[in-house]
Amino acid sequence: MRIFGATVALLVGACAANADDLRDTMVRVEALMKGQGVDVAGYATRTPPALEFVNASHPYLQGNDGGYAGGIVYVSNDRIEACTDLILIHELVHDATIKHRLFAAVPLRDLKAAIEALADAVTNAAAENPYRPGCLPHRHFAWESQELAQLAMAR
Repeated sequence: MRIFGATVALLVGACAANADDLRDTMVRVEALMKGQGVDVAGYATRTPPALEFVNASHPYLQGNDGGYAGGIVYVSNDRIEACTDLILIHELVHDATIKHRLFAAVPLRDLKAAIEALADAVTNAAAENPYRPGCLPHRHFAWESQELAQLAMAR
């Protein structure tokens, strides 16, 4: 029974550490988005999304290392460990996008591409310090950063 109690204490500590890390990452996401011209002031003070580490076959991952659905960030157990913070940043941009109702004026047919473009732009900025190009997908979108920021903030 004593081993069980110690294990539970370690698990609770690990969950608390993940929650603290997520809050710190939310602060970073808010600053990175502002650097891209997208104001999500107060995002880091909101309730963080739930964080789940799941098998790579999880349906919300769709072949990616991270996913976001229903206020939950999903991260693959098979991810490259050194890329975890960038995965979280990418998915938290989706969370901020939903919570701040960004891209309200973007036509539905363009919405997914715009949301992914913003998440990739913010993740690219985050990958500069420390420099980690191997963690990034190689995608190209129709919008430059300034135009993307205008689309995100338009009402």
